[in-house]
Amino acid sequence: MLQKDFPYAFIYKVKNFEKHKNNLLNLIFELPENKIETNGCSVSHSDYFSEQKSKKEYVKYFQENIIKDFAKFICEKFNCKFVNFHQVWFQVYNYGDYHKKHRHPNCNLASIFYLELPHKKLITDFGEYKVEIEEGDILTFPAFIEHSSPRNKTNLRKTIISTNSSLLND
Repeated sequence: MLQKDFPYAFIYKVKNFEKHKNNLLNLIFELPENKIETNGCSVSHSDYFSEQKSKKEYVKYFQENIIKDFAKFICEKFNCKFVNFHQVWFQVYNYGDYHKKHRHPNCNLASIFYLELPHKKLITDFGEYKVEIEEGDILTFPAFIEHSSPRNKTNLRKTIISTNSSLLND
């Protein structure tokens, strides 16, 4: 589905989401807690800076159960033959967590898979562009679009899996 107020942003609805949600959350929370605190970012748990690529069982699950259909969706929308997923990482936002405005360099697309989205106020902020998102959606948009994760002012957890990808025709 194309967002009418946000050109070139697409939403993919993950099939069998509830099953995948529970499996992915269990795999994510098996990883040691890794808090990110930088200038402009506070995230309670993430593997963005993790060097342990081989121990990311949630990535393997994501690739085996979701990426194939999602990549097909992307190829249909952007008229390409392949999608190269450069990076996959998760972020958990608890009370007080946020991520300042940023862009994703060195890729065509950024995607956000909303595993846990307890409140609409926690939807990614794109400034003038508005999106209608719910749990189980993967939002894909041009990586150069500035966006942020608003401060979580609830006692409920927001969990996402993000990807950076590029479109290929060869």
